[in-house]
Amino acid sequence: MRKLIFAAVLLFAKPAVAAVVVSSSVTSLNGLYTYNYAIDNTAGSIPVDEFAIVVARPPNQPDLTPVPPSSFTSPAGWSFNIAVGGTDPVSGGLWEWQALNTAGAIQSGSSLSGFSFTTNVAPTQSALDNYFLLSDSFNRIQIGNISAPEVAIAHPVPEPSTWAMLLIGFAGIGFAAYRRKHNSIAA
Repeated sequence: MRKLIFAAVLLFAKPAVAAVVVSSSVTSLNGLYTYNYAIDNTAGSIPVDEFAIVVARPPNQPDLTPVPPSSFTSPAGWSFNIAVGGTDPVSGGLWEWQALNTAGAIQSGSSLSGFSFTTNVAPTQSALDNYFLLSDSFNRIQIGNISAPEVAIAHPVPEPSTWAMLLIGFAGIGFAAYRRKHNSIAA
């Protein structure tokens, strides 16, 4: 009987999926931080074709379009994008890399490096999950926490010259109304 139960457990048990390893390093020079990432899928069982890092989170940043990095690099066959979205519980403003086609995905048994960006924002100390990996069918492979910045959101703020022009325009409208009022009284 024990052998039968043990055989049933072995037969119906799901095999453990080996994790994909994402490694990161951060270097700092003259107030700029360069983040480098590598993805090791040698023990994984599913190809990886998207790597996204959450750099802006709700609710304190409702407009989630993040400021772009100063520069970035992508491995051959991959593109860099700025996006808003994610997968629960990791979502917000994203800096992400996507394989241009399925042949460029990080296949099981391989690894890929060359994902990097430079920004003036230091790594966040948050323990929240801030990255995810997706397969070519948009299935979430893994989420986790790595060294990454929490960047500002791009809000349109008028420049001082724009404020000056606005004030001059209001003054002109006010002066025209004042003059019209005094001209109608004199007539």
